[in-house]
Amino acid sequence: MKPIENMTREELIEAYVKREKELCEKIESKYKNEQVLVSEKKLLSEENNKLNKKVDALKCEVIERRQELVEKNEYIKLLENARYSSQRNSIPEFNNGPTLFSLIDDEEMTPELKELKEDEAEMKAEEITYIRKKPNRKECHLNYDHLKQEVINVPAPEGFDICDICGSSMELKKYNERKELVYTPASLVVRIYRTPVYECKKCQSDNADGKSTYKSVSGVKPLISGSLASASLVAHIMDMKYLKGLPLHAQQEAFLEHELILPKQNMVNWLSKAAEMLKPLYGLMKKDLLAMDVIHCDETPTKTLNEKDSKNAYMWVMRSNKYEVPIVIYHYAPSRGKKVITELIGSYSGYIVSDAYGVYESLENVTNAFCHIHAFRYIREALEVLPKGSDKNKTVEYKSYRYYQKVFEINKKIEKEAIKKYEKDDDKIFEYIKNQREKRLKPVYVKFLEYIKTESDKIEVQVKPTYMKAVKYIINHEDEFMEVFNYGKLPLGNNIAEQIIRPFAVNKHRCRFYVSSKGADGAAVIYSMMLSAQENKLAGYMYMNYVLEKLPNINADNEEELRKLLPYNKELPKYLKKLNKSEIKKLLKETAPKN
Repeated sequence: MKPIENMTREELIEAYVKREKELCEKIESKYKNEQVLVSEKKLLSEENNKLNKKVDALKCEVIERRQELVEKNEYIKLLENARYSSQRNSIPEFNNGPTLFSLIDDEEMTPELKELKEDEAEMKAEEITYIRKKPNRKECHLNYDHLKQEVINVPAPEGFDICDICGSSMELKKYNERKELVYTPASLVVRIYRTPVYECKKCQSDNADGKSTYKSVSGVKPLISGSLASASLVAHIMDMKYLKGLPLHAQQEAFLEHELILPKQNMVNWLSKAAEMLKPLYGLMKKDLLAMDVIHCDETPTKTLNEKDSKNAYMWVMRSNKYEVPIVIYHYAPSRGKKVITELIGSYSGYIVSDAYGVYESLENVTNAFCHIHAFRYIREALEVLPKGSDKNKTVEYKSYRYYQKVFEINKKIEKEAIKKYEKDDDKIFEYIKNQREKRLKPVYVKFLEYIKTESDKIEVQVKPTYMKAVKYIINHEDEFMEVFNYGKLPLGNNIAEQIIRPFAVNKHRCRFYVSSKGADGAAVIYSMMLSAQENKLAGYMYMNYVLEKLPNINADNEEELRKLLPYNKELPKYLKKLNKSEIKKLLKETAPKN
């Protein structure tokens, strides 16, 4: 390039344009590079965001998988405990474990809690230090002199009365005796009812057509018309199937030992017709139950072959409170929905004690009181699944368990005091329980709620899933759990409903399904009658035999006569009562011959 001094005007312009063009090209190239960089940066940023999202998702998945693993491990441990451990609601023995009141600061201690703390200290001071001798638990035989006795004299062999030493004849001095209980199997007989039929010979001779006049005595009405079934036989089949859990096919085999061929289908038909006869009594029992202000409810699954969705079939149970006459009502339904319980209770407007199943919460005009024992079990399960070797008595699970256990201890003491103080005056018993729960029990339970709420805020669900499930269960139904403080008649638990449905739950493992809904309905009626009789301390077989003998002679619309057959009727014959061991001993002592 020439020096500027030597360039002409045209050359200078050309050089200047060329220079400007080069600069523009450089600027344009730089701008394009910057755009490429920006687009690449944007793409990289988008890819980075996608990768971050994937990482976050994977982290969440890892947390979820870890939580599932913890939950499954805890569930496996619960299954092992359920199989091999005791099911009693007893607190594990942990060395140097804190007491209930060591969990509460002195500043937070209310006057009621201070009083309870002093009571606990007094109980510890009065602890028995000597070792008690274990009682002899061997069952002793009773005196069976009241039973029929059969004496068998064992004959001596010929020549046995000759003395081995001197050879002279010996005299009988005494008998050595031993006793044994002899069992005579049940026997079957055919009972023939013969009713006289009278014929008038005069009418026969007077009538041109030779027809006679007949007159017969009205005989004993059969249980089932045209059938060989008697009240005693059907009552025996009911007792064996529903109370003792022996399926009909096993009973069929048992009858063969008595040289009786009794087809299973015959027994099914007899039970079905007997259940129809019992329905008026069942209806009266249900009516009496729904007239009470507190009822207990529970349900358990069952199977019925002719239902479209047999997996959702359920047997429901309602029963009376422990302070009322025992009434048990079973009800079969093809589902567990709200419609079932709504139709079952009708316009009932009292208290229902149950678990926290959502159907009960949705009921109108009723007051729900949920079972504290269910919540207590969940807390106990959280304690049981803690890892081995951990210092359990310092854990939140143990402290929560200890709190809740104290609630049950105080309530048990209050109820005992009420019954001892007022005996049979129910109104005063309920009033005392309500007042004492408000004074002594509620402060402890409120502190328990405050404690689990505070601690649950510090815990991640995935770390302690079983414990957090228990806490959520209690907090979400706080109002229903607090209902026991409003009425002294309400219990803390729903155990009596669970216990009364247990016979069905056990039997369904032997009798795995019902063929039809009609059979399940009939079973519900028979279970209701027999378990109500058992709860009223009646012998199942004796009561059903008595009822089935009376029913054929009673009009189904005659409520007055039907009420005489209800299991809680005080005028039932005394021989229907099932005596316990102490009552049998007392009876034997009274009837024993005096020296």
